[in-house]
Amino acid sequence: MLATRLQKEFPELRFIQNVSVMEFQKMDKTDYQLVISTIPIPDYNGDYIVVNPFLNKDEIEKIRSFINEYKFVNSSETQLPVTFHPNKSQKSTSKLIEEMKTIKEYTGTIATILEGFDLTELGNETVKELLTVTCQKEFQLQRIIDVEKVVDAILEREGLGGNGIPETAMALFHARSPYVIQPIFTITTLNKPIRVFGMDGVEMNMECLILLLSPANASEQMLEVLSFLSSLLIESEENSNVFQSIIKEKIAGLLTDRLGQFFNHKLTELRSV
Repeated sequence: MLATRLQKEFPELRFIQNVSVMEFQKMDKTDYQLVISTIPIPDYNGDYIVVNPFLNKDEIEKIRSFINEYKFVNSSETQLPVTFHPNKSQKSTSKLIEEMKTIKEYTGTIATILEGFDLTELGNETVKELLTVTCQKEFQLQRIIDVEKVVDAILEREGLGGNGIPETAMALFHARSPYVIQPIFTITTLNKPIRVFGMDGVEMNMECLILLLSPANASEQMLEVLSFLSSLLIESEENSNVFQSIIKEKIAGLLTDRLGQFFNHKLTELRSV
């Protein structure tokens, strides 16, 4: 979601990589000119900017000031040479196997998301009650193995910042947990709104609870699909309206179209290497 906002606000950015804190700690930091995080990064002494996932005006200005000060967009263009491969050799067996495994991760995740997508209506009074009932259903479908621990993981993640998506009636609750067996994407509509904090820190009415869960050992490809899925919620006003429409077939149609486009793009990327 943050990556989508950055691309909207700063179209001049040439390359944005979305990684977890664990993945970031293993990376070569010298390859990047700007680090932005939604949470404090432990054991990292370099410069970085902490923002909320939706980016408020002050945070946009802070990032803009950094870009203007260091002029990193222009400098990166001169530092990244273009490499040509006129005599590309045939793929090795190991390379092809790796490519097939990557494709399998993408297709498996997308198929699981589409097969498991559900839209339900509930009238519970609190967020925890809603999450518990929703996770109990996922437990019965054998997609999670411990309702209480998954709910605790979601609420712990909620404590790091607001979940409400500004300018909508949706809130995104997400977590990674060893008690989640497969990726999960569901929407729960409420009989009456519940007050929650938005990603911009402002309290708002939630009428749709979006649940996005992944296993703790999720692959890079699975996380990429889930990140893309969350970005669809704010990609456009039209998308936001569809997700809030309470029409399951309409939402499923949007998911099918956009995830299909995502996979075709990834397939083209893989086969061009």
